[in-house]
Amino acid sequence: MELTIRNLCKTYSNGVKALDNVSLDIPRGMFGLLGPNGAGKSTLIKALALSFPECHQAIKWGFGTSFGYFAQDGGSRIKAADLSVLEWLWQFCSDKPQSFVQGMLGRMLFTQDDAKKSTKDLSGGELARLNFAYLMMLKPNVLLLDEPTNHLDLETIDALTLALKDYPGTLLIVSHDRTFVAALAERIIEMTPTGINNFLGNYAEFVESRDRDYLDVVKESQAS
Repeated sequence: MELTIRNLCKTYSNGVKALDNVSLDIPRGMFGLLGPNGAGKSTLIKALALSFPECHQAIKWGFGTSFGYFAQDGGSRIKAADLSVLEWLWQFCSDKPQSFVQGMLGRMLFTQDDAKKSTKDLSGGELARLNFAYLMMLKPNVLLLDEPTNHLDLETIDALTLALKDYPGTLLIVSHDRTFVAALAERIIEMTPTGINNFLGNYAEFVESRDRDYLDVVKESQAS
């Protein structure tokens, strides 16, 4: 078993209870995390990334697990560093030659000129791509992705999708991008106000079986 969650609860300082006694077993695989807005999807991903100390006891990762976390607001810490793109990434692999770092950046569509830019001047899409270059460098066996396609153009989304299709580890995705989720998710974890459903099928099979599509904004707004 890759991950065991037992009685996970999270209440924010404003009194909002985002997670209430969540219990779930997640094996290896590619998972899409779906549900209505406010169901706690991003909170769950953040908790699994061990961002909430009070939640640690409820989460047990399998032996030898290493995870990489792509947060929606992850670009802010990169921007604040005020280093060149090359310098920012190189600090995490200082034992590697510059050619290695440039190669990692190239995989995320950064040119040599781009590598000279200051992180404080990067766009949202560039920050996201740099964050992915960092995650690729870490080579984790689990990726926790919270809205990874935000700010990305179609070319970058296609490149990211192709890269993740070949990813050998476990993938948990929170995303409103239907095409992205459909291309990658082999199983669906549905979060609802009444609990969690672990669906043993892909995104298309989930939509057909539930006769609903959380990623179809028009249909969902009409249903609510």
